[in-house]
Order: sequence, then C-alpha cells, then structure tokens
Amino acid sequence: MSQKQRRRLCALLLLLSILGLRSVTGADSERAVKISPKALEVLNMPLLDIKEEDDPVAKLKKLKFNAALSEAKERYKLYQRGLTQLGELMEVGQRVLRAQVDLFDKSEDKIRVLQRQDDLYREAEANLEHQMKAGVGSPLDLDRLRYNMYSLELDLFRLKQSTQSQNH
Repeated sequence: MSQKQRRRLCALLLLLSILGLRSVTGADSERAVKISPKALEVLNMPLLDIKEEDDPVAKLKKLKFNAALSEAKERYKLYQRGLTQLGELMEVGQRVLRAQVDLFDKSEDKIRVLQRQDDLYREAEANLEHQMKAGVGSPLDLDRLRYNMYSLELDLFRLKQSTQSQNH
C-alpha cells in the first residue's frame, strides 16, 4: 500500500470516528456524536456483486473491496460499543478507500471517486469544528483531518492535471 493510499484510508477512518462514533474515553463514553450523511453513505454501501462474466482482475478487485467494507461495518459496530480501538477502525478505513479507488482503471472514474471522498472530508471538517465548539473533539484531530484532506486534494489535482495533459 502506498503512502498516498494509506493517508486516504486513514483519513476515512478518522472521519468516521469524528463524525459519529462514540468516544471511548472518560465522561464522553456514553455521548454519541451524530454521524454525517456522507460518512453513513460509506458505511452503508452495499457489497459488490461478483458475476461469472467478470474477468479475474475485476473479481479480485470486488472481493478485496467487499472484504474491507465488511470488516469496516463490523469494526464500526464494535467501536460504537467500545470494543475496539480507533486505530483498528482507521486501519480498515484505509483499506476501504484504497479498494474503492482500485475498482476503477480510468482516470476519470478515479477522479470522480476521489472528489466524493474530498466532499466527505469537507463535511467532516465542518462537523468536527462544530463538535469542538460543543466541547467534543480535539484540535489535533482537526489538524490531522486537514492534513489528510489536503493530501487527497493534492493527489486529485495531480490526477486531473495528468488527465488533461493526456487529452491534449
């Protein structure tokens, strides 16, 4: 897994934890934070259908995505109950994002997926700022979220530039 892919997936898990997971520390342990619609969309994505006519590479990509998404759903449930650590949830989120981008071969499709992930970051940033005003959340989490968001935006910008230069 490349550094860039790790950052994206780590960021998704951080987003999920910021946007709606229960805090597992101290007095906040029973305080549920509302998860954002975009973060819920990620967790509620259906597993992909594996078809007989899929070529071997497409099947493997779908199987990889399904495995990561299935684990993310279960880890999210465990995290809500305080039975797993944030790091474990972040790790599986990294795999989900990487697998989601890897489903596509065309740059245009990858750009579309990365743009949706960037939209998720923007929503998460606003949510975390709101939570911090309410006394929940950490400036460190916000800094990390922004670092990952800007890294993704840089990757997206480079991919768009590369696509434009290939089309000219």
